[in-house]
Amino acid sequence: MKVWEKMHKLFILVILFTILFCKPKVKKGIDDPIWREESNKIASEICNYMEKCSATTIEKLPDYMQKQVKEEISTPNCIEKNKKSNIYNLRVNDPESAKTAFRECFKYLKTLSCEEMVNAGISKNDFCNTITLLQENK
Repeated sequence: MKVWEKMHKLFILVILFTILFCKPKVKKGIDDPIWREESNKIASEICNYMEKCSATTIEKLPDYMQKQVKEEISTPNCIEKNKKSNIYNLRVNDPESAKTAFRECFKYLKTLSCEEMVNAGISKNDFCNTITLLQENK
């Protein structure tokens, strides 16, 4: 019985240690207020366009899903997600390349029709693919 108690305590200590000290390390970002303002402006325009373009697609969803999807892609929610992103916080290896890719992806997105946007037109652009990879990289 004493062996079990010791193992039980050890097990609890290992779990606590793991929870407290083994959190994934988030890359430290660069504090660049000018970039953050520009990034927010770009993200706001992208969010507005995506919200507008998805309106007809959302109407085709079942009623119980429409509210949740509208909320998820709403402009305010989208902008909040941007503020937590790697690009906004410049948690990337090469900040200047990331800024350029974000700007160029935005220029490309402005050329897409709503139909192209909904049909994954974003994946056809190298700059947008770079941004996707940077955003996914923790």
